Amino acid sequence: MSVDFSSEEIHSDSAIVLLEKLEHSHKVINYFSNLILDKHHSLLITHSIHKLVKYRIVMLIRGYDDYYDVLHLQRDPLYKIF
Repeated sequence: MSVDFSSEEIHSDSAIVLLEKLEHSHKVINYFSNLILDKHHSLLITHSIHKLVKYRIVMLIRGYDDYYDVLHLQRDPLYKIF
């Protein structure tokens, strides 16, 4: 593994990386998101239930209570992975 710090787009929030590793190992968000039924037509779905639940949990853990609190993060490269 190598790390390159020459990018213009870097982020110092390593908690998000840790949360991603924990989810990858334990699949807790995946388990709970599978319990939620999505009755929408599959062609109309942009984001999966799993992705929406994961994003909401990460934002709550980071201390963002509301959608409008995170609008400034939409260009943040680290949050684009969700």
